[in-house]
Amino acid sequence: MTSGSGAHREPVVVTGAHRSGTTLLGDILCHADGTWNVWEPFNRHWGLEPVRVAYPYLTADDAEDERLLALKTYLTSGRGRWSVKEGPAGPSHPRTHAAVKTLKRRALWLRNRSAVPVVKDPFVLLSLNALQAGLTSRTVVVSVRHPCSWILSLRRMSWPAGPELNDLISQSALYEEHLADRLPARDWTKADDLTAGAVAWMCLYGMVLDQVRMGAKVLMVPLEGFAQDPVSVMWVIFDAVGLASPSDIEDLAVRYTQSDRTVTPDSSTKHLLQRDSKGLSEAWKSKLAAAEIARVRELTEPVFGALYSDWDAPDGAPRLLAP
Repeated sequence: MTSGSGAHREPVVVTGAHRSGTTLLGDILCHADGTWNVWEPFNRHWGLEPVRVAYPYLTADDAEDERLLALKTYLTSGRGRWSVKEGPAGPSHPRTHAAVKTLKRRALWLRNRSAVPVVKDPFVLLSLNALQAGLTSRTVVVSVRHPCSWILSLRRMSWPAGPELNDLISQSALYEEHLADRLPARDWTKADDLTAGAVAWMCLYGMVLDQVRMGAKVLMVPLEGFAQDPVSVMWVIFDAVGLASPSDIEDLAVRYTQSDRTVTPDSSTKHLLQRDSKGLSEAWKSKLAAAEIARVRELTEPVFGALYSDWDAPDGAPRLLAP
């Protein structure tokens, strides 16, 4: 931590839009010696108790926000209330389930308290300045994938982006300062999944660029570039966050990306990490209609052009973005 526990314990943060590869990158980083995975503390369904919206917006001035304080408390002491809120997979006895989860999270911290936490969480994506002001001085890893590929993943999971867009609108400071010109105020749960997904991608990654202008330092990692050259990308990621690369990094690359792996798993599989990464990154070209692709391109082009150079053949090495 930045206060009291020594720089070597400062957490590594891995984020990006949900379904963008954060689980993959977080899992890879946890192959470094002396690390452990802190799974989605800002997830409004099963994260720390104070978190009630998707993608909470916190700035460098929000050091005393209850959500940031809850994360700090957990990382330094293992204490914190972990909840199970509404959601399609919610348990039949949420209070009992939450109490058990809290005990398990405490036990996990006790086993790993001398290790470096790897906070893997898509939903801290709009809190980068707050995290780097009060929690860690490390570069934040941000995963991104082509918006068509991202929308295809949401569609496979039957996970429309409308509820997340409504949560963005509900945060008045975020909406008024950053999103009013990008995101029409409406009930986005009634929008079609393609439009909602494209607008969500544009808003979320547009906010990453806004936060960089406000002082955040991030390593943007396109999954398409990872698919092309996983070993080189892994080296860059480990170096950027200040962790020693594992000795079996080339074996890891094969394990996570080789071409005989599954491209698109069935809808019941949420996180299949060892997949044909190149095939996955190109699946949208055959699975979305030409009119759908054109619509996504129209809605995301302003932000897409800042992150990728080629719509039809996106790859891209990791890029360090700083003010």
